[in-house]
Amino acid sequence: TAQIQTFLAQHPDKRFVVKPHDGSVGRGVHTDLPAAQVLDLVAATESERLLVEEHVVGEEFRACVVDGRCVATYRRYGANVIGDGRSSIRALISEKNEVRKQNPYLETQLIENEPAIISFLARSGLTLETVPPEGKRILLSGAANIALGGDPLEVTHEVDPMVSAAAEQATAAIVIPVAGLDLIFSNDGDEDLCCVLEINQRPHIGGHSIPMEGPGQGNAVAEAILDYYFPETIHDR
Repeated sequence: TAQIQTFLAQHPDKRFVVKPHDGSVGRGVHTDLPAAQVLDLVAATESERLLVEEHVVGEEFRACVVDGRCVATYRRYGANVIGDGRSSIRALISEKNEVRKQNPYLETQLIENEPAIISFLARSGLTLETVPPEGKRILLSGAANIALGGDPLEVTHEVDPMVSAAAEQATAAIVIPVAGLDLIFSNDGDEDLCCVLEINQRPHIGGHSIPMEGPGQGNAVAEAILDYYFPETIHDR
């Protein structure tokens, strides 16, 4: 706790993210917190090991790097629905889940955890019965994880080169041949900034192959991984 207090004191004008040290797929992640709320959360958490990070606002991406090359990238939205001017958020969630069930990668990763959604919506004065205007995207979670109902949107051939470069540089720095990286691309008005959130040495590649939107990469990522580990089979295709 003392280390966390020191970190917070060093950045009094920042907001923060709190994560379980041994967490996965976004469970237990709390975002966009003021320092006081971080301390309250730490005090209420049974775990003795937590990660506290600066909260960075921007577009979130997942990039896959194989043998030093960024082979695919998708933009990642937190769980969300888009208003039609007639339906409540509750009804839109139900419709969105029916669409996700048609996607082989997303069919088991539905928008659920209603208490967390209610709490998140309340921050913006919304409820599950609110009817959003047509075309308005309503975020339902502060975490963009696919497993929590987030959307992978294919952007491999249109993403800013800074994102790909940052993914490749970060992977090279710790010498991992195959990695999935979570990054945030931010523009604060003065300069572009790309922050690496984490590096996964056992990345899920389904979002690249079968995204929620966009053409996807088919088996390109899987082929790149196979080519790295089994280069003698490249000529067989």
